[in-house]
Amino acid sequence: MTTRVTRSASKPSVEDKHAKTTIKRPASKKQHKPESEGKKQRQHDVVANASDAKNETEVKHQDFTIEHNDKSIICERRGSGNDKLIYSHGAGGGLNTPATIDFAEGFAQHGSVVSFEGTMNLRSRVKSFKAVIDEIKCQAIGGRSMGSRAAIMARSDQVLILVSYPLVAKTIRDQLLLDLPKVDVLFVIGTNDKMCPIDELNKVREKMKATSWLLQVVATTAMRHATGSAAAKWLEQRPSAFEGTLEWSGEEPVVEWN
Repeated sequence: MTTRVTRSASKPSVEDKHAKTTIKRPASKKQHKPESEGKKQRQHDVVANASDAKNETEVKHQDFTIEHNDKSIICERRGSGNDKLIYSHGAGGGLNTPATIDFAEGFAQHGSVVSFEGTMNLRSRVKSFKAVIDEIKCQAIGGRSMGSRAAIMARSDQVLILVSYPLVAKTIRDQLLLDLPKVDVLFVIGTNDKMCPIDELNKVREKMKATSWLLQVVATTAMRHATGSAAAKWLEQRPSAFEGTLEWSGEEPVVEWN
């Protein structure tokens, strides 16, 4: 199996700052001090919307392919340094859909993320995922919706970042989660996600052997970039609190773990 870089380009981003998990526009350089209330832990990361960061530090963007069984898996890498995450899009998405791009741009502010193009067939997606894992060494794997299921099926003994996990279909699809070993798992779920109701997910989390964190996203579409950044920060250092929210505070998205 070989990896071939076909072309590269630059994408915008900003450098991150540490303090309160605020997601801040680059025009403002104000940094918040960490604070606590009783037993609550608040973590604040300063990030920015990629669309506002044209004059800031650029994120490296590289397109390449991985050859597997006479087929080419189209991939792209965003960010610099060692690869931290392999990420797979949802069933109706692709590398060029906003949900994939925005999440990757947000994540890439803090480390390199490799995304790949997959089919809508779950078995085929899992095979592609395994091929990418064989080629790319990283800290975590994950995906959005069907891509998150494919991540678990491709390799369940690695740190997982599961965005919009499709827990509810005709039945509760919890067996993959219950079968996970003692690994760290981050769920990133919209509060209005009908395919993953928070109450149902929490019932499953209570029975899981894996250690899980839940980040509830209040405004999903406008938060895609921020969810990527929040996921990367979680990967850097696991919060001591296991539940958090990502929502707008004034003009800034804010993550609060408590």
